Amino acid sequence: MAHAESLAFVLVGGVGERLIPLTNYRAKPAIPVAGTQRVIDYVISNIWNSKIRNVILPTQHLPGSLNRQIKLGHSARFGISAEEYIDDSPPIPIRGRELGRYSGTASAVAQQASLIRNEEPDVVLVLGGDHVYMMDYRNFERFHIENDADLTIMAVRWPVADASRYGVLEVDKEGRVIGFEEKPADPKPLPEDRDHCLVSMGNYAWKYQPLLEELASDAKKEVIDDDRDKLEPERYTRQDFGRNVIPSTLRNPRRRVFACDFSRYLVRGGTEKERGYWRDIGTIESYYDTNMELRATDPAINLYNPDWPIYTYVESGLPAKFIHGNTRVVDSLVANGVIVSGATVERSIVSMVGKIDDGARILDSLLLGHNVVSAGAQLWRSIIDKWVMVPPGETVGIDHEKDVSRGFTLVDGEQEIKLDMLRSGYRCTTGCITVVPRAYEFTR
Repeated sequence: MAHAESLAFVLVGGVGERLIPLTNYRAKPAIPVAGTQRVIDYVISNIWNSKIRNVILPTQHLPGSLNRQIKLGHSARFGISAEEYIDDSPPIPIRGRELGRYSGTASAVAQQASLIRNEEPDVVLVLGGDHVYMMDYRNFERFHIENDADLTIMAVRWPVADASRYGVLEVDKEGRVIGFEEKPADPKPLPEDRDHCLVSMGNYAWKYQPLLEELASDAKKEVIDDDRDKLEPERYTRQDFGRNVIPSTLRNPRRRVFACDFSRYLVRGGTEKERGYWRDIGTIESYYDTNMELRATDPAINLYNPDWPIYTYVESGLPAKFIHGNTRVVDSLVANGVIVSGATVERSIVSMVGKIDDGARILDSLLLGHNVVSAGAQLWRSIIDKWVMVPPGETVGIDHEKDVSRGFTLVDGEQEIKLDMLRSGYRCTTGCITVVPRAYEFTR
């Protein structure tokens, strides 16, 4: 099959409420990962490595650092011609208002209906911008076209016990989707594997005409911000792909909808242990765990694969520097421009540009860049946002009541722990994570 002509939309406008305070100053896909990258780098690199050259990013929530990352890390490769481009697309203002706003992921693509109609691509890809994984989308396109599908949903096998926060698919023997539930309380397992189910990755391949028809049908409904769309889906909508457009498409008997099993494919240079690797950066816990996986001795995904590079904008060209004989850095990622001077860094990630002084101890923590950790300071299971300076002898992640009283965010699993809970006797598990907000100023 000849290479399909594709148009890719990368959905990057979400607020990322479960990632607050990390999303108070940036879009969710712009969050740093692995010390030198941003989450958005993964999907954009997958697009480039898959030889797709037409990309639209419907931006909305705090797009400044995201746009900068795209401009400095990716735009030069794609170019600015009518044939090859990567463009942001802010919402079009509604008449009588100064600012426009997408009401959902579907409306973000619907506003580009004229572009889709003019280009008539073989495949329209609608991709999430907040996931860490490697995928050759040409395999996705090939599966979609060979099955003559109107819509193909990229899916991955996932443990039933952790599937209730995703869209869960039911498929027949040919891979055709016969059922879909968004965030079900009781996910349905696969018939041949009762411990796993098939969850949507939030990535879709469409024929352009069915896509436009489904978006036009959704646009005729009343837009609401409550749950009436679940009770009366033919009348109400929140203009969301997973919540509204996909279920509506499945109810349409004229549509051929298939699920493509992501775990069937490996990228060039990929190894068997990477099969099915996909992480949704949706919560503080998942963000922390994903980073900790990437810094592991033998991670489940290879960031050093020369055949499938993850492109990024490298903020500093300065080398990392370790000085003094008592410096100890173990099982960690330390990025460009970081100086470690007589300190201990274990099982941690220190992002670009910063200094860690004598006697400081950083354990199981994530520093997001431009940080100074002064002499004798101690960090444990903490996320320190950009531009935070930790004073001499200060602690983070050790005294949880002290941390929360200072305005830090404390999460235990997916639950945020409040000060009154701690004072009433709540004791965090060993999985508690402390988040220090951006540019926080410590006081004595």
